[in-house]
Amino acid sequence: MPGRIRSAAGVLLTCAAALPAAGQTYDLRSDWSDSINPNGRWSYREAANPLPKVASWAPGGWTTPQPAWASGQVPAIPHIPAFLRSNGTETFAHDWITGDVMFHTTDSGSGPGLGTANIAWTSPVDGVITISGAVWIGRDIGRTQQWVLRHNAAALAQGIIASGDVYSRANPFTFAAGAAVPAALIDRAVSRGDEIRLEGSPVASPGDFIAADFTVLVCIGLTEQPQSLGTCPSGVIELRAQGAGPGMIAHRWKRETMPGVFVNIVDGPTGTGSVISGAMTGMLRIEPGPGGALSDADDGNYACEVTSACASLMSAVAAVNVTCAADLNCDGLVDFSDYLAFLNLYDAQDPEVDFNQDGLVDFSDYLEFLNLYDSGC
Repeated sequence: MPGRIRSAAGVLLTCAAALPAAGQTYDLRSDWSDSINPNGRWSYREAANPLPKVASWAPGGWTTPQPAWASGQVPAIPHIPAFLRSNGTETFAHDWITGDVMFHTTDSGSGPGLGTANIAWTSPVDGVITISGAVWIGRDIGRTQQWVLRHNAAALAQGIIASGDVYSRANPFTFAAGAAVPAALIDRAVSRGDEIRLEGSPVASPGDFIAADFTVLVCIGLTEQPQSLGTCPSGVIELRAQGAGPGMIAHRWKRETMPGVFVNIVDGPTGTGSVISGAMTGMLRIEPGPGGALSDADDGNYACEVTSACASLMSAVAAVNVTCAADLNCDGLVDFSDYLAFLNLYDAQDPEVDFNQDGLVDFSDYLEFLNLYDSGC
């Protein structure tokens, strides 16, 4: 194919450096907000309904009312479920300290007809996460409660906390202890939009306070996946996959050489007219080399493996399609818009359409263009 080089819009596929580890740890207690629900990735809910903010929520036993996410204002019915972080003004006996998060489950007296109290973390990435946390009885007045930790609809861990049991703030009921397979909480694959949800509800008794810790560590994630694209021989291919995780992210671009087999890409001339750069940096770039062009040798499936301090993840696969020289607008297609572009370039005697490379733009170039156009290249 002719080796003319001109500018063309590329598509970025970048494996970027991650944020520090602290920026990828989501902790219910430290992330808590009294003003925004959901707070980033957290939401405090009744069934699927985000609870409204109640500026001064306090049943009996609070010296000073405090903000809460609740179904209503005390003493209105219903006023639970409710989620709050202790301000330390409670005067009744309880097993939490200032700054701890607790929630009150529903019951027939003050939350009639309402759904399960739940705290949901929504994943911002396609990636791998580790879940940790625990629950315990917030106050012991003889009311048995149950809890379930879910990944979307699937139960990951569950348990019962009852009066007189061993679970307390000093010895909480950990998620791992309630999991049939504790390893299911470690290096768990999630898709963007998945929920990790802690639910609490009463067992044959009125609802009451459950205190909770809840942390999600994103070990590795992709906030942006590669997208398939097409371009022309004189175009530039730039592919992107935005990574996130603890520490810095290492990245390695790969190309499929046979079904399901991806081989590392190496920087430098390809030997078919193109040059690769950025195979181990934030951007993979494939462009025409000196006197060369992209070709069907650059076609194929590409992916980026991203690695953090605790896990590795392969991105989605991006299919690259290099069309022929008749794709004058570099959109990956040969269609009527390219015919119109040819006519404009031909009338302007632009060397871009000197298809036979004889130094002239004439009828022979028109015929060559028509052959390429009709064949679809």
